[in-house]
Amino acid sequence: MKKTVKSEFLRLSKNDVLKGILMAVLTPVLVVVQQSIASGVLTLDVNAIKLAAAAGGIGYLIKNFFTPGEK
Repeated sequence: MKKTVKSEFLRLSKNDVLKGILMAVLTPVLVVVQQSIASGVLTLDVNAIKLAAAAGGIGYLIKNFFTPGEK
């Protein structure tokens, strides 16, 4: 079984940054889909997409920064 690399407390590993980027891509997609379903119309508000991307990516990195690694 492959061992996952866990970052230390108050540090970020390369995997954390890559997963943060993934979250920054997926979060706005989900927000746009949810808003489109709720309104019934597909709207692409670039500013809202950028804000959701930043919030998703930064939120994930902050969570990992303050979470101690498993030993």
